[in-house]
Amino acid sequence: MFQIYGTTCHLCGHGGATEADHLTPIRDLPNQTPDPHAMRPAHGALYRRADGSILRDSRCPTCGKACNQSRGAKPLSGVAAPEVEDDGFGEDYEDDFTGVGGGDDYSDRI
Repeated sequence: MFQIYGTTCHLCGHGGATEADHLTPIRDLPNQTPDPHAMRPAHGALYRRADGSILRDSRCPTCGKACNQSRGAKPLSGVAAPEVEDDGFGEDYEDDFTGVGGGDDYSDRI
């Protein structure tokens, strides 16, 4: 999945994502087979051992969010679009391939 989509979190738009977010939540389709095209990169949570020490910190290094866990089982249409960094083309620029730009609904990005 990371080879296809890279490591930019599809939820917050920042780099360094290390977890896979199922586009259809596992709660809604519990027996789904692993399909890299049905997942997107996302930041995870802060995982602790029983003694409280940190096992792994998968939160976003930029905004500190645990994006995948924050989304939970919400449909993508209910998730805010990530902030897009300034690309130098101005506010009216729209990506020719994805249609992303100028406040599009997040569902257009997948």
